[in-house]
Amino acid sequence: MMKSNNNKAILNTCHFLFYGVVLLSYEFVEWSKRVSKMSLRYQQTGYHKRGKYLEKPVIYFIFSILFFSCYNGDKVPSKIIKPKDMGSIMWDVMRAQSLASEIALKDSTVDVAIKTKLLSQKVFEIHKTDSAQFNKSYNWYIKHPDILKRIFDSIYSQKQRENDLELKKNQIHHRPK
Repeated sequence: MMKSNNNKAILNTCHFLFYGVVLLSYEFVEWSKRVSKMSLRYQQTGYHKRGKYLEKPVIYFIFSILFFSCYNGDKVPSKIIKPKDMGSIMWDVMRAQSLASEIALKDSTVDVAIKTKLLSQKVFEIHKTDSAQFNKSYNWYIKHPDILKRIFDSIYSQKQRENDLELKKNQIHHRPK
């Protein structure tokens, strides 16, 4: 809960800085107009207040740096499973859970939890990882819901493609002769 509030505070700060940069950009345009007018006056009169006009660009530059420093992109730490791999592992784990449930429905002596754990371990072996790494990565993605949403969208798209493929196969096999 604390991390979520911290992320919201950072996001609010970034939004504040963004609007500040927009406002400063407008001010920069106005400043440019004043400088061009001033240079005309300077050429005509020889009077120039340099210091007053050079302070604003420095402020704009500082705010720009602050704004862009808020953005860290979608960088996934090196110890976390990459999104594409995580999507594949999650998809296979979901299929393993489904298979364990089907096996338990057919055979009452099979415990669903044990069968799920065994099948999940096989999935982790296939993907060359373990449950600890998967759980650590999953918890990281929970704290970064925008990336997790993309992973789930990818899984959903994969499921849709498989369903469409299966539907096409069934239509081909059941054509009237």
